[in-house]
Amino acid sequence: MRAQTLMPTVVVATCAILPAEAGAQTSTPPPANLTRGVTHETQTADVPGLTVSASACSIADDPTYGVTPANPVKVGGGALYVKARSLRFLGALRGPTGEGLHFKRLGSFDGPDDTILDVYQVDHNGQSDYLYVDAYRFSEPKAPRGFICAANIPADPPGPDPFETRRQLITLAATLGESRAAGISLDADGSAAHGVVFDHARLVARTFTAAAAAGRPLDTANVPAEVSRPRFVVIAYPVTCDGQSIPPEGVTVSDSRGGSPAVIKEARGKDISIAVPGLTAPDQALAIVYGADLAIPGQVEIRYARPCGSAPATMTLPFKAASGRITRRVTGHLPPGVTVPSGSAQVRVQVCFDFDGLPHFAAYAGGPASLANAAIAAVADFRADPPRVNGAAILQPSMIAVGFQP
Repeated sequence: MRAQTLMPTVVVATCAILPAEAGAQTSTPPPANLTRGVTHETQTADVPGLTVSASACSIADDPTYGVTPANPVKVGGGALYVKARSLRFLGALRGPTGEGLHFKRLGSFDGPDDTILDVYQVDHNGQSDYLYVDAYRFSEPKAPRGFICAANIPADPPGPDPFETRRQLITLAATLGESRAAGISLDADGSAAHGVVFDHARLVARTFTAAAAAGRPLDTANVPAEVSRPRFVVIAYPVTCDGQSIPPEGVTVSDSRGGSPAVIKEARGKDISIAVPGLTAPDQALAIVYGADLAIPGQVEIRYARPCGSAPATMTLPFKAASGRITRRVTGHLPPGVTVPSGSAQVRVQVCFDFDGLPHFAAYAGGPASLANAAIAAVADFRADPPRVNGAAILQPSMIAVGFQP
């Protein structure tokens, strides 16, 4: 089982000047230091006689919707579909009396809450405005105030958003507490004779616990970058041989293809408690902080100062991964008026099972879109044995199938 690679989030921004009768909201100009990337532009045709009452899509009540980075249009779709889904949304928009729009991508920038925003300039009736569209998070798109739609906005629910998935895992990890965030034994038998590893979820849990104990609780809605950034820590313990302690001199982690993640820093002694809050490590232990998700499958190589009896000076310890296992599965309930093709259907759902096997943050990932909400509702009754590494439960997204029958 390989840790899921998370893609960045992209948001599209367009700024619109709204007519007075719509409760005009001046759009927020983008920053000057945009990352240009690929620029494209489109001109849509006028639709004479189109009015607000005849708009083919809903119009937002919130005057900040779509015209500020804090409240973008969320079309979803991720990096592969950012252009296509954004252009479908923008192509449906018209001015308040059906005027065609000229829109052009200006670039992207780091928006609030770990997003990346693409900026589109929109021109109509001699005015230039900006709209903000999030291509990695999804809610049913609407027209910003001051715009209407000449056609339905074609936006089926997208697959899971990687940025949102990472935030959800951090939120879940923050609830673990220190006792459930003990290190994962490097020894497959669970003895931790040669050391332990703390994955990102365990580090998050210990950081939240330590902050609360110090009277400075962290907010899961605004996690500092140094906490949310992927990392894991391997701690190699000294071994005792003939009454003498032999310290580790080096540690190397590699994945199944032999690649090694980037090392952020090394620590010994009391400095280890900085890397792993609340931990008191053995004297002479060596900690290595890696700037990546846990390498699964993979291995840890510990180099000691000398051999110990029949044990070699270099120990190779694998990360033995076990996939999660569904222990209770239910069939989805068909929504009224919805039929399934060929008598049955399946919807793919991404979900994270906690250490007790309870599901969290179910997200539609594929299959008939008309069954997406029903599948997500069904997942609440699923139970599972969560994924494990060297026998210890880990927090990791799992993909499951929800079946539907007439």
